[in-house]
Amino acid sequence: MDLAIQAFSPIFTPGTYMAMGASHYVFFKEIPIGSEYTMEAKIGGWGDKWYVPLHTSAIADKKDIRRY
Repeated sequence: MDLAIQAFSPIFTPGTYMAMGASHYVFFKEIPIGSEYTMEAKIGGWGDKWYVPLHTSAIADKKDIRRY
């Protein structure tokens, strides 16, 4: 614990900041190996310091494209 405090103490001095982020995944169905699929990337929103990317993948069905 002392090593961690010594290693991370410089980032907690006045005038410094730490970027924070998060991720969230939802898997509805597995995409089989070797199958063709498309990936879409969109910007879900943004602010002064952050933006929210949205990524979806779709696999072609016999009748239509299903979103996973």
